[in-house]
Amino acid sequence: MSGRRNYRLSLVTAPASEPVTTAEAKTHMRVDTSTDDTYIGTLVTIARTAAEKYTRRAFINQTWKMFLDPPQVVMRDEWWSGVRQSSIRSLSNPESIDLPLAPLVSVTHVKFYDDSDTAVTFDSGNYQVSAYAGETADKGRITLRTGAVWPSVGSAGLRNADAMEVQFVAGYGSSGSSVPSQIKQGILAEIAHLYENRGDCSGGVSSDLARSLLNQFRLIEV
Repeated sequence: MSGRRNYRLSLVTAPASEPVTTAEAKTHMRVDTSTDDTYIGTLVTIARTAAEKYTRRAFINQTWKMFLDPPQVVMRDEWWSGVRQSSIRSLSNPESIDLPLAPLVSVTHVKFYDDSDTAVTFDSGNYQVSAYAGETADKGRITLRTGAVWPSVGSAGLRNADAMEVQFVAGYGSSGSSVPSQIKQGILAEIAHLYENRGDCSGGVSSDLARSLLNQFRLIEV
């Protein structure tokens, strides 16, 4: 059993702005009229979303929840480093949970749900948050501190699905000026490609130029 992600993501707070503006996109494409302003604004969001998925990064700060299942069998796991057998509550080694979007800004909370769907917040003193800086920063992670153990939640134990919730903030900053210029150029290249080939593009980053600009920022899941 491999290849399937053992986490789900839910957007809590969307980015407050886009890395590039409609005006910047129009300048890049040498569009002088306002006829297509609404359409170009839509393309900005489409291109940014595709670029974020392609790179597995958050550009403007945004808040997400990641839900994880309790590991119960020996298998390679994409959110837990190492191989182990048993439930979350039995784990006492300082293993790390990788958070799926970079760069990590902060972890808001870690919660566990019992089989009656009651949540218990895990004390932040029990874990270390590692966040890495730089344009090509790696994923952040959560690591148990020495002596800390994952909790046993409720008399019925952890629920079988989405037993652990991690809410976190990821992004380069609160405005487009914080986003690396090469990422913004990649987004602009994708917007131009979508604008010139409207109706002919499939999902994802469709421009070769955009992909070449974004490749150095791409985080690959293994």
